[in-house]
Formats: sequence, structure tokens, C-alpha cells
Amino acid sequence: MYNDDQLQELSDGTFDTDQWAKAVTPVYDWARAGYMNVDYTSATSDDVAKLIASDQCAFGFQPNSLAQSVEVYNPDAKLGFMAYPSETGDRYLISAEDYAIGVSNASEHKDEALKLLDFMAEPDNMKKLSDTTSNPPAFDDVEMNIGQLSTSYDYWVTQEQTRTVPVFDRVYLPNGMWDTLTSTTDALITGQSAPADAAQQMKTSFDSLYGQAS
Repeated sequence: MYNDDQLQELSDGTFDTDQWAKAVTPVYDWARAGYMNVDYTSATSDDVAKLIASDQCAFGFQPNSLAQSVEVYNPDAKLGFMAYPSETGDRYLISAEDYAIGVSNASEHKDEALKLLDFMAEPDNMKKLSDTTSNPPAFDDVEMNIGQLSTSYDYWVTQEQTRTVPVFDRVYLPNGMWDTLTSTTDALITGQSAPADAAQQMKTSFDSLYGQAS
């Protein structure tokens, strides 16, 4: 919903309420049309996996590990992923949090920590971590095994060379805005708030938190 210029404005500290209202209007409309699950606030990732495994849910916005969870309940489930559509350009993939291991320069157990780092850097161990998380390995010489997701990966990443973007709020919203983001979205879904109202609440929080040390 945001083009590069609009994203730059957010980075520079300018929050456009009209653009935010436009961005969240689909959520408001989907809820009015009855498209939101009644248990959207209470359903766990495991609940979503069970629903997909039993053909009661078509898709979920979840990490790659969702595929493994679904296969636990239904080994015959047919799974894949697709890139997000965009109002301002080509489809894209989201790179969210991942597993990272490092050693603090001020660590009181630096030697032991470096040994762990060396251990995890061994190809066999890196492969185990990659297979467990259903994420591509950090090293080119470690064979990727992401199960059924490999077909989707080959199409969207290898063939289409789909761009990858970071999670929106991690980059373009100030630290501390997550609560406002979720509460205003809840209000949109329940009908307690219209898109313009949600946008104004977001701007108030944005202006208050932008520039503060995190």
C-alpha cells in the first residue's frame, strides 16, 4: 500500500493519516463482509495448523514452520507459499525474525561462546537448524531441505527473483507502536473504529514516539 516515496516520508518522521486510512480500509471492509474468523484474537498457531490440516482453512500468515505443524496433523496435506500482492509494484516476500547466533565482545564466557559458534557453523549442524526451522541455511554449501515449500521457493525466489522486504513496523514505525497497531486494528475489525479514526490514533502515537531513544 506504500510506495518508496511514502515509505521515505515515514522514515523521515511524517505520518500521512490519509494513506494509513487507505491502507487499513480493506481490513475494515473484510470484517463488515464477514470474512474475519470469529476467533481471530484467540486462535493459536497450532489452532491454525489444525484447521489447515483438516481443510477448514485455506491459508495463514505464518512463518515457514507452519508447514511442519500442518504435516504433523496431516502428512498428506498439500502445501506451498505465495508472494504478497502489492498496490504499488511487484509482488514481494517478507523477511521477518530469524535465528541468529553471535558472541558479545563483553561476554564473561567468550571462549565457550565461540566454541558454540564454531559448533553451529559446522555444515551438519547448520543443516539440522535449517531443517528444523524450515528456513534456508545461512551457508551456500549447506543443502536446503524445506520439504514441500521447495517448489514454491524455486518459483518465487529462484525463477521470479521476487524482492524481499522487511516487516513493515520493524522499519517504518517507531519502537513502542505495536500496541497501538494491534488495538486500532482490533477496533477496525469489531467496528468500534472507522479507518480515519484508526489513522488519527496511529498518528498521535507515531508523533509521540518518533525520535525517542529506544
